[in-house]
Amino acid sequence: MLRIAVKEKPTFKKKRDNYARRLKTKKLIKYLQSELRTSTTHGLPYIANTELHWFERIFWAACFGAACAVMFVLLSAQYTRLVEAPTVNSVEKDYLNWNVSYPTIVLCPMSKIEDEIFADYVNETFNNTGYNLESFYLAIISVSLEALNVLDLVPPPEILKLIKPEDYATIAADLFKKFKSQTLTTMPKWPITIDSAMTEMGMCHIINSNVAILDDPT
Repeated sequence: MLRIAVKEKPTFKKKRDNYARRLKTKKLIKYLQSELRTSTTHGLPYIANTELHWFERIFWAACFGAACAVMFVLLSAQYTRLVEAPTVNSVEKDYLNWNVSYPTIVLCPMSKIEDEIFADYVNETFNNTGYNLESFYLAIISVSLEALNVLDLVPPPEILKLIKPEDYATIAADLFKKFKSQTLTTMPKWPITIDSAMTEMGMCHIINSNVAILDDPT
């Protein structure tokens, strides 16, 4: 059976829709070209620049594609490591004003010794053992990362019997000069914590910290 297909003439509505579609596509292309020309991403302005040689545009397109591939490889490796071994188990979402602490202040005094307590330590040790350990106590309270190269890390055996090495941090905290709260003036009405902590600079005062108490030898 012979079938004759009659091609329908496009109506005015179809012509209008096709023209509107082409116009939108043209505007979208112009918009993308304008965004690419003004983009700060290195390489994209050269790709969209029609005045450049086609080989140069292909070169920049290849460089941009290679950079995206390298970025994907690096980010995927980081994402895989984060999923397999997460380092953050919980995130605090309560960011109200009264729940956000101000930055921590670290004060490391040049003179770290509480004179009265230091004298008590020296006198008590001398009365009980007959040894004057003033210089040894000074070394304990003055220890820091910068002073390690000048300290004698192998004390005489008789001193090791008197003072156990595991007590050095506690002794340093006891001999550390106490912070006088009246020297600190604050605007907020709520109290601010002041803790003593062992740092790489030796014993220091840590003001307004939530974790400094974990480094307190006592």
